[in-house]
Amino acid sequence: MNAITIGPLGPLLGSFSVEYERALSSSVSFFIAPSVSFTSLATAATGSGVSTFGFGATAGVRVFPLSPGAGRAPEGFWLGPELQGEYASQWLTSLGATGPSGQTLTGVSAGAQLGYTFLISKAFVISFGGGIGVGLVNLTSSGMTLSMVGFSTRHLLRFSLGYAF
Repeated sequence: MNAITIGPLGPLLGSFSVEYERALSSSVSFFIAPSVSFTSLATAATGSGVSTFGFGATAGVRVFPLSPGAGRAPEGFWLGPELQGEYASQWLTSLGATGPSGQTLTGVSAGAQLGYTFLISKAFVISFGGGIGVGLVNLTSSGMTLSMVGFSTRHLLRFSLGYAF
């Protein structure tokens, strides 16, 4: 079985992702989710601000340990690891002028999630989950790179809607 889902709350948080999940067996599935992120922050007093555009992908495996009998992946309780990579670039805006800021952000993270996926009428997908991760982020500006390691918030919550076929 296959499923395609989107996170309907993502655009409110400045990102959009489409996930493709394929059952490899009755109790294991693989997924990949390309994403695009976009944010824009401006100050009303000066009219200047910064905009960020990025892209990335997440891939992972879900194990359905409580699948009854022959199993029903991708339906039911699941847990599994995932890896994520992303790249973003920033633009500065000032009084109508726009130009690159020279700042880029690259990141990789690894995490684990657990959750539950509902299949309604064997076609419509509702999936909830959450987890934790750790990531490495590199911020490059004017030829200098700052690297940071820490907990990743990208793995904390999951809410997706979609279609299974």
